[in-house]
Amino acid sequence: MSTFVGHSLAAAVVAASAGDRLRAERPRAVVALAIAAALLPDLDVLFLLLGPGAASHRGLSHSLLFATASAGLLALAARPLVRAPLGRLFAVLLVAALSHLLLDFLMGAGPPIRPFAPFDERGFLSPVRLLPIAYYARSAEGYRSAGFLLRNGLAAALELAILAPPLLLLKPAWGARTRALAATLSVAAVLATLALYN
Repeated sequence: MSTFVGHSLAAAVVAASAGDRLRAERPRAVVALAIAAALLPDLDVLFLLLGPGAASHRGLSHSLLFATASAGLLALAARPLVRAPLGRLFAVLLVAALSHLLLDFLMGAGPPIRPFAPFDERGFLSPVRLLPIAYYARSAEGYRSAGFLLRNGLAAALELAILAPPLLLLKPAWGARTRALAATLSVAAVLATLALYN
C-alpha cells in the first residue's frame, strides 16, 4: 500500500481538479470526503492485526466493486452536507477511491491488486516501481518499530514530493516559475523513487 500521505494527496488532487465544475457549497468538505474514499480500502489492514489468516490485504476492499459502492454510499450520505449534484459528487468520490488502486498498482510491490474481486481473483502490479514502497506490519508492536517508521517516513516524504506539486499546478495564481519548480520537484522525486526501489 502507499502511505496515508500518498492516498490523501492523490484524493486532494482529484477533488481540487473538480473545482468549480462540482458546484459544491462546501468544497473543503468534498476534499475531506475524497480523502476518506481514498483511505477506506486500507481498513483491511486492521483485520491483519487480528492474526494470521484473518484477512488478506488488497482483497475485496481494493476492488472496483468496493470503490463504486463506497463512493456511492459516501455521496448519498454527504450530499446534504456539501450540497452538490449527486452524480458529480459520486464521480469525484469514485475517482478518488480508484486513485487508491492506481497508487498501489504503481508501487509495484506487495500483494497484487485484485480489481475484479470477488468475481475474478487475478492480481496485477506494475513491473516498474514508480511510487515508493510503504510497509505494513502484522502487529501493533510492528507499527511502533523504528525500522517501520523510518521506511514509511521515507516513502511518505517521496509521496509528498511527487503528489504535492500537482496541487500547486492546479492553482492558477501561481506563476510560471513556481509551476516549473513544482513540476521539476515531482519529476525528481519520481526519478529518486525509481533509483531507490528498482
